[in-house]
Amino acid sequence: MVTGVGGTYFPKKTFPHTHSQASKYRASDFEIETTVVLNRVRAQKKFYGLTIEEVCLKRQQFSCWNAGEENLPKIKKVTPADPVFVECLAIASDAVMDRLTPPDPTSGAKHYHADPINKRPKWSAGKEPSARIGKHVFFNNID
Repeated sequence: MVTGVGGTYFPKKTFPHTHSQASKYRASDFEIETTVVLNRVRAQKKFYGLTIEEVCLKRQQFSCWNAGEENLPKIKKVTPADPVFVECLAIASDAVMDRLTPPDPTSGAKHYHADPINKRPKWSAGKEPSARIGKHVFFNNID
C-alpha cells in the first residue's frame, strides 16, 4: 500500500492495473488518466467512490474492469515483473504523493472520453471540455 493525497491509500495492484492497459499509450497518458482518478477521490462523492480502489473498480467507469472487456483477463494476469505495470506503479506512487509534473493538466477533470469517437457520450452533451490532451477529452464541469 502507498499513501498520499491527504492519507489516501491504494492497493499496489488496482490503481496501476486500471491503466496498465495503457501500454498502447504513452506514460504521459497514464499520468493524465491518473489525475482523473485522484480528482474523483478528492471529490469524496459516493457516486465516484471514496477511495482509489473504489474509483478504479466502479462499475462502467474504467472500461478495462468491465465484464467481457477483452483486456480484463490480461490485466488480471499482470505481475510485478511486467515493465508496463512497473512503470504504472511508479506513476501511481508519484501521483498519490503529488509528485507529477504538471500536477493536473486536466484542470480538475473527473470525466473523460477518447477522442475521436463517432458520437460524444450523453453525459458530455453541451459541456465544454476543460482539456484536450492526446487522444482524450477531459471535463471538469460534470457532476
